[in-house]
Amino acid sequence: MIAMLALWRPIDRVIFDLRQPIARAAMWFLFATGWLLVPLASLMISHFDLFGTRQVWLHLRQKAYTNLPFHTPMLYKLVRHPLYVGWIVAFWATPTMTAGHLLFASTMTLYMLLAIPLEERDLEAIFGDKYVSYRQRVGGLIPRWPSRPRETEGSFSRLSDSRACSGARHGRR
Repeated sequence: MIAMLALWRPIDRVIFDLRQPIARAAMWFLFATGWLLVPLASLMISHFDLFGTRQVWLHLRQKAYTNLPFHTPMLYKLVRHPLYVGWIVAFWATPTMTAGHLLFASTMTLYMLLAIPLEERDLEAIFGDKYVSYRQRVGGLIPRWPSRPRETEGSFSRLSDSRACSGARHGRR
């Protein structure tokens, strides 16, 4: 990523260019939404911890770093990575897509997709079962539809419940 940014040269070949005013305005709205989502998502968790300033402050005060408690405020109840969603939307929402922009958006998206499993591994190591449970309930980048609770071992489905009750009435188990 550093090499891509340091050696960047524009590639001006146009892939698409939205000319219809409503479509252009909608794309600019998505672009702005993505960029607004980035700071909002970071402020929902600890913005200062995320960017390392809390760690520096604690070090200057000669206090040991402690992990913050696990919590899932607002957007984090819908997706596990709203910060990445904001970046992805900001990178891809453009009324004029050039080959250079496509290369940049693709590379940055790939970078984030590779980072997610590493970040989640660290979060699982820090928060354990709380994070594992959260990961099972909440989608990574796309919200999940609420699902019906799964039957747990030892419980009966409605069909087996009715059979058990029927068998009990007839003296069978």
